[in-house]
Amino acid sequence: MKKDLNDEALKKLLLKAAKGYKIAEVTVEYSEVNGKMQVTKRKETKKDVPGDLKALQMLLENEKTEGSVGAGELSDEELEKEKLRLLEELKQGEKHGKL
Repeated sequence: MKKDLNDEALKKLLLKAAKGYKIAEVTVEYSEVNGKMQVTKRKETKKDVPGDLKALQMLLENEKTEGSVGAGELSDEELEKEKLRLLEELKQGEKHGKL
């Protein structure tokens, strides 16, 4: 069963995946000190998750209009160029408060 891409929440998730995002992970180690469990080590790691080409394809296919070329008809090179173009548009929109 195919998901309906008209759902705004799904579109937002696909957009986030297509753009890439940052995550923070926290690792905490505990040990027993004087009969009590205490934090002995805490490590915070920030990671960049790169944009996902498949999510971009899904967005492009959803936005496809009659007479236009769909993402499924593009070569890998054309998809990569389109991805970079759309990511640049997204960055410009964020700078101008449009997203």
